[in-house]
Amino acid sequence: MVSAAELISKLDFLDTETALVYFGNMAELYAETVSMYVRDRYDAELQRLFDAEDWPSYQRTAHSIKSTSNLIGAADMFEKAKSLELAAKANDIDFVRANHDSVMKDYKELLSRIEAALA
Repeated sequence: MVSAAELISKLDFLDTETALVYFGNMAELYAETVSMYVRDRYDAELQRLFDAEDWPSYQRTAHSIKSTSNLIGAADMFEKAKSLELAAKANDIDFVRANHDSVMKDYKELLSRIEAALA
């Protein structure tokens, strides 16, 4: 496993500077959270809920992706998950259907990039 400092340097596609503020600049705690972000991934669950058309649960899972993405400094994923969460909450299922696949693709790509940095 890479050191926290090495991991942070590899995560140049995240806003680690802002994220570290949330962790009181404790790099080890941030690195642990980034590792948990990948380990506790929500992609399969969000897809299952989408397929089942369980919009209240979909909203909650999108909220979880939004919150954890914000915590690690993944601002773009934060915004995308937020849009799905708010659409599901407003029962704007057309928006969810139109954007789900692209957000899932971006989320999986983000997870892959983080996994590569952790290796």
